[in-house]
Parts: sequence; structure tokens; C-alpha cells
Amino acid sequence: MTAETLVLGNGLRAVLAPDAEAGAAAIAVSYGVGSRSERPGQSGYAHLLEHLMFQGSARVGTGEHGRLIEESGGVY
Repeated sequence: MTAETLVLGNGLRAVLAPDAEAGAAAIAVSYGVGSRSERPGQSGYAHLLEHLMFQGSARVGTGEHGRLIEESGGVY
């Protein structure tokens, strides 16, 4: 199995690792955020957004993000 990395025009990086014997497909999504990805002098934004997510939003109540993620098959 040889993995191939593609970078799309919008900056999305996709890693393709075909396995003809698997008989299934899997998708994993990760985001390059956090202190490792922040510029000097601009730190803490990912942590702030994480806390804001737990507080809910205009359309999603406090604590509901986790429930919605799990209902969609994700792990929270």
C-alpha cells in the first residue's frame, strides 16, 4: 500500500491510502489547529473556540455539540 498526498487549491490536504483487500472505505478528518499551528503573538484562539463551542451558539444549546457529533457517528 502506497499513500499519496494531494493538496487542493483551498489548502485542504488529502491523504489517499487505497487497500483493495479492505472491502470498505474509511474517512478521518483532522484539523491543524492549536498552539502548534498558531503564529507568534497570536496564541490561544483554538482554545478559546473550544470553550465557546461548549457554551453553545444561536442554533445549538449549551452542551449540545457533543450530542450532535455522537448522533452523527462521531466520537466526542
